[in-house]
Amino acid sequence: MTLHTLSSMTTNGALQNVLSTGYWSDAVKNLYENYMLDGETVSIYFQDDSEYYTDEDINFMKKVINDIDNYIDLDFELTNDFATSDIDIFLEDRTYQNYLGLASLQQSWISLDILWDTSESYYSNLNTFTHEFMHALGIGEPGFDLRWDQDDTAMSYNPGQSIEFRTSPSDADLQALLTIWGSEDDSMGTQEIPISSTLLQPSSSGGGNPGSTSTATNILSIENTTVNGRSFLSNGAESLVNQSSINLGLLGGDDFLEVVGGFNNFANGNNGADNISIRGGQGRYLGGADNDRLEVIGADAGTQVNGNKGQDVVAGSVDGVTYRGGSENDILQVSAGTVWGDLGADTFQAIAGQGVALVQDYTAGEDVVQGIAGGSFTATADGLVYGVDSDQMLLFADITDASQVTVV
Repeated sequence: MTLHTLSSMTTNGALQNVLSTGYWSDAVKNLYENYMLDGETVSIYFQDDSEYYTDEDINFMKKVINDIDNYIDLDFELTNDFATSDIDIFLEDRTYQNYLGLASLQQSWISLDILWDTSESYYSNLNTFTHEFMHALGIGEPGFDLRWDQDDTAMSYNPGQSIEFRTSPSDADLQALLTIWGSEDDSMGTQEIPISSTLLQPSSSGGGNPGSTSTATNILSIENTTVNGRSFLSNGAESLVNQSSINLGLLGGDDFLEVVGGFNNFANGNNGADNISIRGGQGRYLGGADNDRLEVIGADAGTQVNGNKGQDVVAGSVDGVTYRGGSENDILQVSAGTVWGDLGADTFQAIAGQGVALVQDYTAGEDVVQGIAGGSFTATADGLVYGVDSDQMLLFADITDASQVTVV
């Protein structure tokens, strides 16, 4: 296949230069030409580790891929074999990351991290996929350049006047794709990715998104394998102590994990009622599905814990740590650090001791505070504080009046 050049451009010249020329476009084209293309076919691997992207959202992503497939002279297919895929798409939830999406050029493939952010709009989260997928096709971005916004291109960081965040390519984006790849010229473009195709998920016993309609027999098991550096263990009950420098998927069973050190650790309990105890190091820890307990006794700044699905208990007394409940009704027993209940009706428990828990998203009329004897509220410039005498236990951001908080 012949890559096309600037002579095919017909829309805004300056924007087209940003979208279809430059270092990124050249690097992607070089990768395709030397490693990735099998004729005109590009294989795509999905892995869904998100608690918030639904099956409908993933079907929408496939539709975006199909629409682009029918427009340009590349042909896309899904694969469950990450060892042979050309584009790897990882759906996750934003916790500690300082980005919403990330496209990375690897030695012979492209990886995309697509993060759901609960603080962003639904359309913004879908835009993240479209934006990053077009990066995987060599499209550059204008970023915050004020000459353009989302009305002009899905690659802009600026919300549009008529389209806050577009979820499909604009005319300018499509023109840039044509510039690089040319228009569809064979029947392969009509062989669309099936919307019901199975994605690789954490285990054969479930653990995907809420509302998943995939059955256990349709999900490819990754038990006792290593995928992109992450070691997935068995579906049995694991007991791991004195762990450090880890990248683990615990899969099924009621697991116990103790972490004592390391940097940039990762662990996901996935299925089962898991108990994750953090005593040192820095990392990101997810409870996964079912009712889990995550406790931070000691950790380095930047550590993140998230109950994910299920009615979880998230506890800790370490400042500099972010604690999140997840998608359902959780109990947060935190005396120091930054606390998010996330979705569901959550209980924020007042804990005596040094430090204060900074509650970021208390929802009046839904969440509650489990108080203690002698507890009372004090209004401050930073928000409403709950505590006893001089012991400030909970600080509620954006809450200004005690009538907004229910104490049980």
